[in-house]
Amino acid sequence: MKENIESCKNCGASLRAEDRFCASCGQRTKLGRLTFKEIISEFLSSVFNIDAPFPKTLTKMFFHPHRIIKEFINGKRKSYYAPVKYMVLCLFLNILIGELAGFDPLENQRSIDTGAMDERSIQGYKAGEFLNRNLNFFLFILPFSISFFTKIFFWRSGFNFAERTAMGFYLSGQFIVISLIPMMLSMLSPMLFYLMFPLCIFYFTYAFFKVFEMKMKFGRLILSFFSAFFSFFFYIFIGYSIAYTLTIYNIV
Repeated sequence: MKENIESCKNCGASLRAEDRFCASCGQRTKLGRLTFKEIISEFLSSVFNIDAPFPKTLTKMFFHPHRIIKEFINGKRKSYYAPVKYMVLCLFLNILIGELAGFDPLENQRSIDTGAMDERSIQGYKAGEFLNRNLNFFLFILPFSISFFTKIFFWRSGFNFAERTAMGFYLSGQFIVISLIPMMLSMLSPMLFYLMFPLCIFYFTYAFFKVFEMKMKFGRLILSFFSAFFSFFFYIFIGYSIAYTLTIYNIV
């Protein structure tokens, strides 16, 4: 009889040397570091199959995002909703709730921009309209922006690019959910929609502070804030730049 040599990284069940899959939860026993191939294959294999409890992932991402991110990266990949699928489903829920609530980002923008505009302002307004109209596509810039800036500010963290991008998809998905709060509040006052900016910065700062370990807490807080700030506004900058270029040259 073969001895148990290790335990499953997902559920903790005992494994034998010849086991390729865990008899308890079905996860593969031989797991290397997280790669893009695994992220994409997870997504393509079953976009709409909730193979791990979505409500569990959603609620835990509010208060303990670091636990899901670290546990998923370290091999606990059957217990949570996969990062790309998580962001896609959060985006779908955001669109659905927005439609049911009758929220229109273009109308919200028009209700704020009521003054007279010169030609340059009109061009910028058109770019903003295009960005709002196609925001669902531009949101996929955000996970890579998070990956890039967390590498810059936490370059000693030990996370590879795929692992930081997986974190980016989880946090982007949660940002999409959090943005429902200012969306609903904007029905009271259109300007309240822009609360999503400080909410996003606060949430990302909290998540980065928890994920990345450093001895000096104040230094970690500062780096977390700068990572959050630059990740979010670089995404806005890239999205707006693309929208402005496409509209100014009448490509769209």
